[in-house]
Amino acid sequence: MGQKITDLSELISTTERSLRAFGYTKHSLTRFHSGWNKLSRYVSDNGNPPYTPVVGLEFLRVEVDYPSYLSYRDSQKRSLTVRGVRLLNEYQEYQSIAGRVPINITKWPPGLAALRDAYIAHCYGAGHAKATVRSRMQAVDPFLREVAMSQGMALNQITTQILSRYIAALASYAPATVRLWIGGLKHFFGYLHENGHTTVNLAQSFPKVKSVKPERVPGTLSAEELRRLLATVDRGNPLGKRDYAALVTAALLGLRDSDITSLTFASIDWENQSVSLIQQKTGEPVYLPLLPAVSEAIIDYLKFGRPVTDCKNVFVRHCAPYGAMASFYDTMSKYMARAGIKSPNTPMRGMHILRHTLASGLIMQGEIYQTISAVLGHKNTASTDVYTHIDVDGLLKCALDPEEVGFYELKTV
Repeated sequence: MGQKITDLSELISTTERSLRAFGYTKHSLTRFHSGWNKLSRYVSDNGNPPYTPVVGLEFLRVEVDYPSYLSYRDSQKRSLTVRGVRLLNEYQEYQSIAGRVPINITKWPPGLAALRDAYIAHCYGAGHAKATVRSRMQAVDPFLREVAMSQGMALNQITTQILSRYIAALASYAPATVRLWIGGLKHFFGYLHENGHTTVNLAQSFPKVKSVKPERVPGTLSAEELRRLLATVDRGNPLGKRDYAALVTAALLGLRDSDITSLTFASIDWENQSVSLIQQKTGEPVYLPLLPAVSEAIIDYLKFGRPVTDCKNVFVRHCAPYGAMASFYDTMSKYMARAGIKSPNTPMRGMHILRHTLASGLIMQGEIYQTISAVLGHKNTASTDVYTHIDVDGLLKCALDPEEVGFYELKTV
């Protein structure tokens, strides 16, 4: 695979040529140019940095309120802008628009044409419905164009590694679409092996794609909104010191509201600068670094804001009796209103938004899901899958070993 194109103008030109080769008309491409032109101006206004998917995502946040846009999609123009950026990201990563079904009919070489005809006849001979055959060819034809035609590769030269790279390029599509393509290709490669076109049965190499109910996109705050939220807290009074410490703890450690309200002095290891606790929701232990911004905020509250009480919880009510807090839900709502922040893409207004925001930030920094799962205290990475909605474009690859969790630095606000 060649070197990635980071010059935006060149990337737009090469992506457009690739789409034109797939049969996209001039009119279809013109609709993408509006968004590409805005992206070019955005990059220029920000000093012309090398283009990466992160740059594209930041542009979408400004231009179409992404990812909040995903929950309402009220404009075709917004959809085209998002799709245009995804096409650029896809071409930059794979040097092709993998999985696209061309608009125009391909003129197949004689050998491939005969193979396709034989496979289609085999499907009909087995009693498969016309719609089934059509869906299978929607998966088979793009593969044949990309691998057999564009790369000039014979079918018996295809390996599991080549299949893996091709399937990885499909990751940005909806699960139902990926499931359709993988099912079609699996059936096709089974046919190839049975009829002597390949020596290895590559049908056994295809992964399974689970059919799951779509998750709601988590609400998040942008970095600017998070700064604005924290800036509204009056840290000159005891109540403000408590609220600020709780908000920073949620924003930088990703703890749930229930874990913050139940946080005790025994949970904090000041000497080793760490926090360890049993999660209220799951009953599972979690170990996290006590980041400087969190430590300073809690110390400021304990020394100059917390009422005198024997309560073992760090955060307490500021009216008698001075017991443990029940929830910070109303606290979060209050400061969001003061900061003029509307509830982001979900009805929720509680502290969980800050947990989602941390997950979004980690994904944007390129952290692997094992790391994010460990930070959030999930039992396994399956619970972290909901946050993949934030990572629509596969922004970055592995940046941290999961064993290092608890010893890395998060960007403070």
